[in-house]
Amino acid sequence: HGDASSHEKFSKSQWCVEHVLACAQALGSIERLVGVFHYDKPSKALYTNATSNKDIDATIRYDLDRLLRLRTPEQIVREYLSRGGKLYSVYPQDGLKKCTKQQQQVYQQTLKEFQGRLVDWVIYKARLDPNMLGATYLFKNEAGQVFAFAIKNGRDDQTSSYPELGIWFGEIKNPEVKQRVNTVCDYLNDIGGPDIRKSEGMIAFEEIEELACEQIARI
Repeated sequence: HGDASSHEKFSKSQWCVEHVLACAQALGSIERLVGVFHYDKPSKALYTNATSNKDIDATIRYDLDRLLRLRTPEQIVREYLSRGGKLYSVYPQDGLKKCTKQQQQVYQQTLKEFQGRLVDWVIYKARLDPNMLGATYLFKNEAGQVFAFAIKNGRDDQTSSYPELGIWFGEIKNPEVKQRVNTVCDYLNDIGGPDIRKSEGMIAFEEIEELACEQIARI
C-alpha cells in the first residue's frame, strides 16, 4: 500500500510523462494522444488556475527535475490540451461537490477554454473503485504503434488510505500494460464511462477482442 509521500512522487511522474507526450505530439512524433483521469473528483490541475505559461528553454524541455520546478501540474495539463492532446475527466456524481464554488468555477472555465479536447464525464455512482483511481493515456506513433501510460494513484476517501500504487508504460502489446489498460477501460465502460480504446480509434475492435480473450484464458 502507498502513503502520502509515494502518492506525491507518483503524481509528479504523471505530470512529467504528460509533458513529454505533449511535446512529442507538437513535434509530430505522436499522431494521436488521448488520456482519461478517473478520480473521485475532477483533478486539482483542472480546477486550479495556472500562472503564466510561457515557453521554456528547449535545453531543459526533457530535464524533468528542472521542469517540475518551472512547470506546475496546472500548466502542464493545459500545455497537453493546447498542443492537441485530448483528455476525459471522469468522476462520480458527487465528485464536483467536493470542490469549493471557486474551484468549480475554474473547472467550468477550463472546460470552456478547451472545449472539444477536455471532456467532462460524470459517472452516476457514489464512488469509483479505489483500485481504479488514477490516469490512463494511449498514444499512437508515426508507424501506427499504440503505446500506453497508466498510473494507479488514488486516495480512498472512505478509509483515508492509499491503495497499492502502480505505473505501467510501454507498447499496448506488452502483457502487463495491456492488462492494466483493459482492466481500467472495461471497468469504466461497464459503469457508463468512456472507452478510449474504441471511441478514439486507438485500438481496432478485433484487437480489443483478441486482448480480452488472452486475459480470459489466463483466469
